[in-house]
Amino acid sequence: MDRQIAESAISIVKRLDALFAELDELTHAIENDDEVAKIRRGVGNAVSDIHEHVIVPICRQYPALDPDKKI
Repeated sequence: MDRQIAESAISIVKRLDALFAELDELTHAIENDDEVAKIRRGVGNAVSDIHEHVIVPICRQYPALDPDKKI
């Protein structure tokens, strides 16, 4: 993958992470515990899949783009 594409992908993932955090925060207003659990499980699965299938392959090729790396 071209580095510019990799940088763009990581940038998109960072924006998605912020949106997933907003969605998680929204679940605090849901009274039904089963609904909360389903939504949080879905968000967790999505985050896990993005990490495994997008972030990890990019960071293997471009370690400096690792969004978890402290600079």
